[in-house]
Parts: sequence; C-alpha cells; structure tokens
Amino acid sequence: MKTIEIVYVAMTCAPENSEKFGDHLQYTAGDVRKMEGCIKFDCLNSPEDTNRFVAYLEFGCRVGLQRYKRSDAADNINKWLFPMLTRSPVYRRYQAVVIQSSDNL
Repeated sequence: MKTIEIVYVAMTCAPENSEKFGDHLQYTAGDVRKMEGCIKFDCLNSPEDTNRFVAYLEFGCRVGLQRYKRSDAADNINKWLFPMLTRSPVYRRYQAVVIQSSDNL
C-alpha cells in the first residue's frame, strides 16, 4: 500500500514579526512545493490570532520528506523563521495509508 508522509507544525511568533514571518513562510513554501515528492505545503494564519501559524506538508514518500529535511529550505526555516517564534513549535508527523484513490499521486 502507498503511504503519504504528513507534517503539521503549529507556531506562534512575536507580534512585531507576524507580517515578516508570514511572508517568509509563504516564500519558503513556494520553494518546497517545487521539490520532488512534495504533494502539498499549506501555510495558514489564524484569523483569531495573527501571530499563530500552521504549516501543513504532505510528501508522497518517506524519501521525499527526508530530502526536504536535508534541504536548504529546511535550513532556512531553522535559521530565519524559528528565531522569530515566542516558543518552540508544536510538531507532529503522521503516516497515512492511501486505501483508495481516483488519481495516481
């Protein structure tokens, strides 16, 4: 069976960094979306608290996720975005099994 690697990261940045953080996250997501194996990279900003963000990533295989973790994009997130956070991000990694599909992702 085919599996999909899913990563969920919830982050809170300092109010003075909110706009810059969101811009950098969107820019980085654009680079990651071009990577082989990346199915999705969504960046969501909470309408109730503009300092809260969620990054949601899907990779078609474990190898794609491993490539991402070793990429310049991941390094840039650690170097440029994480210092703007007010606390450590909440990180979850899931592995989903595709049991039926109408396409060939």
